[in-house]
Amino acid sequence: MGYVGDFLAKELNIEDPIMFRSISSAAYFYSYAIAQIPTGVLLDSLGILRYGFIGVVVMAFGGFLSAFALDYPMVVLSRAIIGFGAAVVFVGIQRYIGKYYPISLSASLTSLASIIGNVGAIYAQFPMVILAYVIGVRGSLLSLAILTVISAALIPLTIRDRGLESTNISIGLKKTVKCLSIVMRNPHSLSLFTAVFIGYGTLMLLQTIILRDYAIDTLGLGMAEASSLIVAVTIGYIIGSMIAGVLSDRIVKARKPFLQYAYLTTAIMMP
Repeated sequence: MGYVGDFLAKELNIEDPIMFRSISSAAYFYSYAIAQIPTGVLLDSLGILRYGFIGVVVMAFGGFLSAFALDYPMVVLSRAIIGFGAAVVFVGIQRYIGKYYPISLSASLTSLASIIGNVGAIYAQFPMVILAYVIGVRGSLLSLAILTVISAALIPLTIRDRGLESTNISIGLKKTVKCLSIVMRNPHSLSLFTAVFIGYGTLMLLQTIILRDYAIDTLGLGMAEASSLIVAVTIGYIIGSMIAGVLSDRIVKARKPFLQYAYLTTAIMMP
């Protein structure tokens, strides 16, 4: 929930804003994680055009619910809905890159997607705090919901991917489940799953909860200053993504060394 959670907790007269932000954030991330497996299967079988559109519409619905939430449970429910829908975004991008572009460009395009996503993360930090001061927390949340609706509307206009079987959904699902069993038997999958689970999960926890509380409670920064600190972390992530993508595709032409370096440095620097 980040910094907006403080504004929303105050408006809803919630006595413990820290617990409120933690539970709201957990609702998003748990829902996001649970949605990954069905999202991958459904994206492969139905395609980005159909299931990608559905997922973004679900996100938009959760966004509007969050903007007009009247109580604590409704906020938590809205965050869970947003998380479930958001699972389609990065998985859909990976499917699109793998389907329409050569593997030699996969790292660069993935880093580009990461850069765009983190521009959104920057918007959700310092700019959202300023926006909440100017038009209120409800208006800032509503602006995100409206942007999500625009994104959903662009999918049918720009995407033609209809999945493994464009005419018969059940056949497409069967083919996808069969392919999923092949992926799960691949010895490289477990190590990659574990690395992403630990590394990306830690980064998200740092950005959304830990760094915010540390900056305000320990460093004594105000909300605007603390949110700008997280923006700095996100900018570093963007720069690192650009460098890693180009080096991986054009110079080193390998993925494994970058994964090892990234997670090793994360493990060393996090404490």
